[in-house]
Amino acid sequence: MIIQFCPHCGVKLEPNFKFCPACGQLLPRQDLEEPVTSTISQITVSPSSTGITSQVSVKSRSPLLRSSCSPRKQRKTRADAESCSQSSQAVPTADHSSHSAGTLSSPKKRRDESLSLESSTSKDVATVKNKPKKARRSDPIIPVAENVVLEDNSGKKWRLVKLLVENDSVFFYGAVISSSGAFSDNYKHIVKLAAKEGKIFNEQNFLQRAAKPASVDKWKKLHKMDFLGVPTCVGFGLHSNLYRFLIFPDMGTTLQSRLDDTGKLLPEKTVLFLALKIIEVLEYIHENEYVHGDIQTGNIYVNLEFPHQVYLAGYFFAFRFSPNGQHVEYREQSRTPHDGTMEFISIDSHKGVGPSRRSDLQSLAYCMVKWLSGSLPWSDMVDKPSNVMSEKEKFKTNVQGFFNKQFRKGKIPGVLQDYMEKVMVLEYMEKPNYEELKALMRGGLQKLGFNKENSIDF
Repeated sequence: MIIQFCPHCGVKLEPNFKFCPACGQLLPRQDLEEPVTSTISQITVSPSSTGITSQVSVKSRSPLLRSSCSPRKQRKTRADAESCSQSSQAVPTADHSSHSAGTLSSPKKRRDESLSLESSTSKDVATVKNKPKKARRSDPIIPVAENVVLEDNSGKKWRLVKLLVENDSVFFYGAVISSSGAFSDNYKHIVKLAAKEGKIFNEQNFLQRAAKPASVDKWKKLHKMDFLGVPTCVGFGLHSNLYRFLIFPDMGTTLQSRLDDTGKLLPEKTVLFLALKIIEVLEYIHENEYVHGDIQTGNIYVNLEFPHQVYLAGYFFAFRFSPNGQHVEYREQSRTPHDGTMEFISIDSHKGVGPSRRSDLQSLAYCMVKWLSGSLPWSDMVDKPSNVMSEKEKFKTNVQGFFNKQFRKGKIPGVLQDYMEKVMVLEYMEKPNYEELKALMRGGLQKLGFNKENSIDF
């Protein structure tokens, strides 16, 4: 069966139709001597200024296709001429399913359908614009074999000695500089390897922008600090066009690994010390226009040989909240909702808002409570993000109730409660008083008899 298209609205037609069943327009007559292939029209859809309303522009592949509006072929009444003039303009696409074959629709009905379609389409466009972004999914990757040699962007070669950590999205290896001489497995560097186009690219951008060794050293000198727990990236590159890797000096073990090994809660003194060190890092990265976005135990490194050295690593979710000093606006659904470690992310992150400075400090508060009490009110709901967010919102304005629930069998740590009350009332764009927060931790440590010579119990 030969299939034609309506030159006005683009609907497929049978050859014996005289009128289009969709738009009701009179169809052109095909002369018998004309090749059938010449009657196929090209339909292009162009957006209107008010939204994506359906406008049809007809381009004929052959001049043999004659319009029913041609004055050379048919005599027209004034009404027919007006109809022809209207049909040459944009014709709204009607709902094809609402017409049976050979049924015509009135001009009034077509106008009503056009208005209805434009209204519904505009709403659909608005819905699409407000739809939350989905996390970019990378194809699963497999570990690279041990003893493989990677070459970083500077040409330095690194041999993967041992696979240390493996999960679905990232791998950690112990690595040594590859040379033609010694073959040692005593690694002093860590290679972080993940999918080339995954979140590791975001971390690399942060490290290159905000964590340059010279910038960190300048900050330490300015603030008279002996140590600041910002990781130093000593190399990066691509491997097999599938993997991206970052290289760091060995920073010790993650706090999560340490807690898993000991199975114990952390003493209050250790919790306050960790918080102090992390706030110092947060102040630095915030002043450099970034937030961390995923404060949690798996991203905190402690060195048992040098327990006073605490690193905040893992910048997969780092967010540039203040590009060129201009703070981003609060806008829900602008990012993937619930993105990060469910137990500890801020309410802003739950709502798909770009995390700000308050987000990091609030996440740290959740971490501190769990280190001391062993759980959070939403710890058993992590598979239901909306429930977790609801619990966090409930306790945001009832910090006292939160601590009564968490420490019902023990003494409520006053420093932690004071800290949480301060960070939960911060506005989205508000700059925290870092000195006040650090002084709060130092005061608590002093009351507990801590000084720099004391050892830290992890």
